[in-house]
Amino acid sequence: LQTREVLRDLTPVETLPGVDGPGPIGAVAIVTGNPFALALESNLLYVADWGGTTRGSLSILDVSDPTRPRVVGTYTNNQAEIQGIAVREGRAYLAHDSVGLTLVDVLSPSNPKWLASRADSQGATYGHAVATGSFGSAGAPYVLVGGFYGATLDLYDISNPDVLGEPIRYAPTSSARDILDIATANDVGYLLIGDGETWMGLETVDLAPLPSVPTRLGSLSLPVKTYGAWGKVRLVGTTLYLANSLHTSHAGGLRVI
Repeated sequence: LQTREVLRDLTPVETLPGVDGPGPIGAVAIVTGNPFALALESNLLYVADWGGTTRGSLSILDVSDPTRPRVVGTYTNNQAEIQGIAVREGRAYLAHDSVGLTLVDVLSPSNPKWLASRADSQGATYGHAVATGSFGSAGAPYVLVGGFYGATLDLYDISNPDVLGEPIRYAPTSSARDILDIATANDVGYLLIGDGETWMGLETVDLAPLPSVPTRLGSLSLPVKTYGAWGKVRLVGTTLYLANSLHTSHAGGLRVI
């Protein structure tokens, strides 16, 4: 089922073969085939692609009818994989591997447009994780970008949403090579960090001092040595859910913190 023409006529599936319980209710093909990160805003789903026939693609899907999702717009630049995405007020912020951070205007979902890209020569080699939020006493909006190979957290003030100025830089513990994912709430940043091999940890960061450099609050070494090189985190209240894996073997699991 590789074409939209076939998928458009599919009857929604109630259950997966051999699996008890709910299953998929709709499907749609996208241009490349390696979706790696998602962001949901209202009835639009932003799908960032890691690679395939066209590298570094962003697909925008209308999911107002979840049984019939449809692609309404795409953005591609062929430069590098997109490894993370955050969407805020009509702007998509892409953790764009070797490109660093890419800013795309998505105010018109059917016609997304490149606005700016920013690579930090003193930071991580590859942009991997991204999040947005309002922090500090002024409640200013920021985009946070974490990377691979030189784990630094770059924080860009996006009060002017079309400009990427000089970042404020925070460096996690020296044990970290990578920032794997980022979650934020109430002036606290939660960084999932790792050494690229057998160690993974969680570091909490005080974002209230912004625009001054954030400070470290605490850290936790995680018991995931068997599959500690990859992960995603989601924060719900005072609980952090961590899905992690070793990308070479795909062995993985779930931790609740």
